[in-house]
Amino acid sequence: MPEGTEVGKSIEYTHFDGGKYFTSRHTVTDQSQYGHFWNEHMGCVVEQGLETDQRPCFELYHHYDPVTHHADVSFCTAVV
Repeated sequence: MPEGTEVGKSIEYTHFDGGKYFTSRHTVTDQSQYGHFWNEHMGCVVEQGLETDQRPCFELYHHYDPVTHHADVSFCTAVV
């Protein structure tokens, strides 16, 4: 996004360094599922013995329906 792009109050605009990320993709049909999917995602990181680093975790939205609030989301964690 171009520098100075306006974003909503629930969105953070930051520089992305890239690198290796562990991802898991889910269809979210209720906002209460986000915590569950993050916990499941981080459990997989631990189970696989992956080492994380200081880069930010984030959600990548492949699709979001503003009417139903259903979303196709990748949960992403930086790994070494």
